[in-house]
Amino acid sequence: MKNNIIAVLLFAATASASANSLVVTNVTTSAKGSDVTSISLDLVSSGTASAIDFQIDTGIRGNDAAFDLSGCLQGIKGRPGKCAVENGIIFGGFFTPDQTVLAKGSISLGRVTIRAKGVALKSTFEAVDFFGKAVESSVSVN
Repeated sequence: MKNNIIAVLLFAATASASANSLVVTNVTTSAKGSDVTSISLDLVSSGTASAIDFQIDTGIRGNDAAFDLSGCLQGIKGRPGKCAVENGIIFGGFFTPDQTVLAKGSISLGRVTIRAKGVALKSTFEAVDFFGKAVESSVSVN
């Protein structure tokens, strides 16, 4: 866990200079014969984006009830957004309705919990300005 936190901080320090970066960090623990994967979602904002959307393919099929999305975007209070899961793919995003950009720096978006074995993450991420024009973005899965 400590190594994951250090990796996120190092990535955030190098990525914040140029791009909006989604940092997806997962930790899996085993308890009572079941795996529990906790996925942290963090955004390193360059101060150019007004909206983001992401997809995280977990590799889990046919078990959407295993996903707890209640904390998915808890860190973006005051901005319209939503997370959903379909066939093991987490879809999420939010926007700023007042023609502003997200503040520059690190933003903790939230957390997703999955109660299933065999979670393997692949992610896509896009950031756009208020007019819907794509701005530089990247994603890191740790």
